[in-house]
Amino acid sequence: MTPRRSLPLAALLAVALTTLPVACGSSADDASSSTSTSPASTAASPPSTASSTPGDPTDTSVRPVVSVPDELPTELVITEILPGEGRAAQTGDAVVVDYVGARSVNGEEFDDSWERGQPFMAVLGTRSVIAGWEQGLIGSQEGARLQLDIPPALAYGDQSPGGVIEPGDALSFVVDIRAVVPASKPEDAPEVDVPVSVGADDLTVRDLIDADGRAIEEGDQVLAQIMVYRGDTAELLDSTWDGAGPVRLIVADGQLVEGMYRALLGARQGARRLVTMPFDQAFGVEGNADLGLPPATDVVLVIDVLAVF
Repeated sequence: MTPRRSLPLAALLAVALTTLPVACGSSADDASSSTSTSPASTAASPPSTASSTPGDPTDTSVRPVVSVPDELPTELVITEILPGEGRAAQTGDAVVVDYVGARSVNGEEFDDSWERGQPFMAVLGTRSVIAGWEQGLIGSQEGARLQLDIPPALAYGDQSPGGVIEPGDALSFVVDIRAVVPASKPEDAPEVDVPVSVGADDLTVRDLIDADGRAIEEGDQVLAQIMVYRGDTAELLDSTWDGAGPVRLIVADGQLVEGMYRALLGARQGARRLVTMPFDQAFGVEGNADLGLPPATDVVLVIDVLAVF
């Protein structure tokens, strides 16, 4: 049976999923047709008032300060402040970053994910970010800190997205690469022997793939691939492997259904977890019509933890 979806899976698993910022809109070439916003998420917002103390520029746990280039860039300039390791980002990959953006001409800041306390995810090749980011993040690796000095032609050209960014501005960013997640295909979905569950007393969790990556803590954000099964029949109801791609979740009390929240706490990046949720820790006696889940029905999840940040 084809999994059904009338709402995004992340929303179905969330109690009150916080909307995360959309950063770095399209380049000037397609600005007229794109609905994406600027690297400032809302370029009309005032310049950042976060601390500008630079500290150690190679410490990616500390907010960076953008260095004004000696000359305004006429082509993309990528400066590696700190190298990363692991997979080099390719077209189709999801790249999770923190960043500070400024006008190259004078260093006036216009956007700062650190101030929001929320990293940003871009899927390379989807034109959801300006061309300078699309090109500048190719080849980046987890743990790297880069400065991207972007000419107007790869930013917003002679148009302005609003705020302090003026027509013809070159833009400079310091970008910290938090995670690089490979593109996935439906055929990559795991084959798992899913147990039947009727009237489970409590949550059960089993790691199908052990991992030694960062463990998820309260308040962390994660990227995950999730398969949702009806407990009483082991029927697949929904899957992010079907082409929609991984979901981004906030692992915090009150943000997710109880069983999902409990199952993710302590899971390590790279793990695959088989989770059986009693109905009272999933969708309750009401079930979930959008998933095709009847009332008072247990839920089984297969969760692949791709990134923790």
